[in-house]
Amino acid sequence: MSPPPTPPPAFEIREVTTKAEFARLNDVLWTANFHPYEPIFTLCHATTGPTAADRATDQARDTDLHWAAHARNPASHYLYALDPRTGRVAGGCEWTFYHTNPFPDGPQPVPCTWYPEGSEKAEFVTHVLTQCLLPRQAWLRRAHAGLLLSSTIPGEWNQFDRGEWVNRMGVHPDYRRQGVGRLLMQWGHARIDAWGYECFIESGAMGRWLYEQCGYRRVMGLAVDCARKDPSEEWERLMFEYRSLGMLLLWRPPRGVWDETVPAGPWAVTEGTWQDAQGGGEPLFGSTTSTTSFKMTIPFPMIGPESYGLYTRRAAPRSLEADALAKELQSTDVSRGQLGSRSSSAATMITTSTTSSSSSWRQKLSQKYKKFHFA
Repeated sequence: MSPPPTPPPAFEIREVTTKAEFARLNDVLWTANFHPYEPIFTLCHATTGPTAADRATDQARDTDLHWAAHARNPASHYLYALDPRTGRVAGGCEWTFYHTNPFPDGPQPVPCTWYPEGSEKAEFVTHVLTQCLLPRQAWLRRAHAGLLLSSTIPGEWNQFDRGEWVNRMGVHPDYRRQGVGRLLMQWGHARIDAWGYECFIESGAMGRWLYEQCGYRRVMGLAVDCARKDPSEEWERLMFEYRSLGMLLLWRPPRGVWDETVPAGPWAVTEGTWQDAQGGGEPLFGSTTSTTSFKMTIPFPMIGPESYGLYTRRAAPRSLEADALAKELQSTDVSRGQLGSRSSSAATMITTSTTSSSSSWRQKLSQKYKKFHFA
């Protein structure tokens, strides 16, 4: 008779307080995002070569950058799960809690400062991240919590105390499917539920299952458009290397309660939406509401309501009324594509509906928003 299986360890969830703790956590986050490989990780964490020596140098520099970013950002909270039997770090993440509007100036481009200034790689990263992070900047101009799989921006960005608001999560391959991710999520939910805050997550395909189990729902799928006129050989190489890049945008209302009072999406939240949910403290919106439209001259990603439909357009600088378009997308009855099987590529998971009804819908929106191109 075989012995019973060893039960998983009772992990201890601890908040990082020293750089030495953070270095141990960062080692796990690097390992987690290379097993399997998460493409966006190397966009947000500079890598210089394939050797073990390169990896050690890159990781040490990355630790310095992110610890400095954490130290100057009061919204940042790193935590990790410790296996008390072995003393190993099993996994961890960074939660950010914003008690006021972190985007008082509206959506802004996201500069890359961790790859060499003026390099095509830095330009490519800025192009990609500006698209990926536009929805949060446009919709979440109020108190909220944030979490993003795999990547933290270490550069000095003037949106929040020159700090950063993109976060990451990772579990070491040796500890997966043992409840580590759920414990890390529960730590954050215990705090934001007391405040009555909603939470918004930009996730890769691999994080989708955990977040949905923790009460999040997909509100949109996002694929990055990297095409440009007359690209260089380096730009074409980068497009090929990151061809599977994509994001799922997930949202959880206060306390994870999905009832008839919850609006269609985070873009539809008004000052009165969460009056009964807020647990005290500062007003969620402060002096600025999320219903303001913002004029932008940056490429907008391919988007679709509730992450099922995907409507593409060519990359070109255009003026964007982000909230108005998002509301139009959400309120329109469109034949939607479906997310496919579990794939490591979010981009391959999102399909496009090509029915006549969606074609008619695109024609109507093209007339209303003539500055957009709907392919």
